[in-house]
Amino acid sequence: MHARSRPLHARSSFGSAGPFTLGASAEGETDDVNADLLEDKDRAHAVRTAPALRVTLGEDDVLLREGIARILTDAGLEVVGRSGDAEDMLRRALAYRPDVVVADVQMPPRREDDGLQAALELRRRRPEIGVLILSQFCEPAYVMELVGEHPEGVGYLLKERVGDVTAFVDAVTRVAAGGSALDPEVVGRMLSRHTRGDPLRALTDRELAVLAAMAEGRSNLGIAQSLFVGRAAAVTPGRRPPSR
Repeated sequence: MHARSRPLHARSSFGSAGPFTLGASAEGETDDVNADLLEDKDRAHAVRTAPALRVTLGEDDVLLREGIARILTDAGLEVVGRSGDAEDMLRRALAYRPDVVVADVQMPPRREDDGLQAALELRRRRPEIGVLILSQFCEPAYVMELVGEHPEGVGYLLKERVGDVTAFVDAVTRVAAGGSALDPEVVGRMLSRHTRGDPLRALTDRELAVLAAMAEGRSNLGIAQSLFVGRAAAVTPGRRPPSR
């Protein structure tokens, strides 16, 4: 007598036997793969559809203005207004309500500190709009006037910093997010004016550099990267790690 054929079974993942069905496992894996692909597609779509930061520019030098616009556009920001004089810049900023305004200090009509004054007026009317001032000269007095008692959403950079595209775009986005971005040279000049008895005199050059980086709004990791030091060394000056 021949042995009676028995149905083919497969062992389940839980250790019990069950009927073996061709394609059952493959179908489940396919569903999982499709679900993962849909999630990845949704995430990519969310990134693409995220609103870009909106910027208004104020600069009377046409070549520089268009160059800055190109830099910001290539970085994914949206330039919604461009002005060659301070009064027009203020009008456009109030009308378009961008996330941040990038403006030159000296602009028409007077070609003095018109851009700065327009930025100050904008901060009085719309404090939620970030302001990044560009200047050809290092003027700590301008910084003090701009920052005042509320350093949130303000920045001051020398125009030459625009050449460092990555750092410049980072400064624009930081100010738009409510942070600060102060030029290291300006901060260094401000710190160098401390008098006898000032606690800043007790700080080393490296600690002053850390303090300047803090004034720019950098994190501990950002400070460490900019100064090429370990993260543990990038601590608040005056609070050194305990000796071991």
